[in-house]
Amino acid sequence: MEELTKDIDRIDRRILRLLQEDGRLTNA
Repeated sequence: MEELTKDIDRIDRRILRLLQEDGRLTNA
């Protein structure tokens, strides 16, 4: 189960990073 949690956490961070970059592009 720990492996799965790590994968989800990694994907979560990737999505957050994409959203942040998206926000920057939109704000710019």
